[in-house]
Amino acid sequence: IYCEYSSPTITNNTITGNSSYGINCYNSSPTITNNTIKWQGYGIYCSSSSPKTYNNIIINNGQCGIYDGGKSIDYNCIWSNGINGNGNYNSCSAGANDISVDPQLIGRTDWHLQSISPCINKGTNTAPGVQSTDRDGNPRIVGGTIDMGAYEFQGGQGGQVTPVTTPALSITKTVDIVSASPGSILTYTLRFKNISGAAVSNVKITDKISAYTTYISYS
Repeated sequence: IYCEYSSPTITNNTITGNSSYGINCYNSSPTITNNTIKWQGYGIYCSSSSPKTYNNIIINNGQCGIYDGGKSIDYNCIWSNGINGNGNYNSCSAGANDISVDPQLIGRTDWHLQSISPCINKGTNTAPGVQSTDRDGNPRIVGGTIDMGAYEFQGGQGGQVTPVTTPALSITKTVDIVSASPGSILTYTLRFKNISGAAVSNVKITDKISAYTTYISYS
């Protein structure tokens, strides 16, 4: 992505495989938010520019993570860039809330966050350019706080998967009389209990009664 004399918003992208630059800015003021940038020469390279760089994952770029990125850099994961991983920043400094750890992506070509990712809930909701959805079109803020990178982890707050609970009923039937003479009343009891953690509604219970039996009432 090349910016010249412009102020674009660059968000929700995965940028990879460029031998020189992932994002190259010249005399520009781009907003760079919630991107995953990996395997370039330079992740972000700026010249005479004033970018705003928030909520990104910038890793494994051969020369440098961010070059001359100005002062508006924060809430990013900048890790293992440059020779021996020592080139995360050049001519700029890490933001107070930047982190430099393995983001724990799912795989080499799948850049969604694992449930153990340190990037979950570590961005800032007030970053410029934040969208309502992520690269997949899923809700951008899950668990109260935005994630770093192009993909929002959808498993629940704190990176823990929220289990789906299925309603389940336990039903028991008690019959007090096993036989009855003609015209007598037979009483039996049905008890049901919700044995799951989910709410149950619109419950319908059916039961078969013996032939030639007249139904009287229930309570």
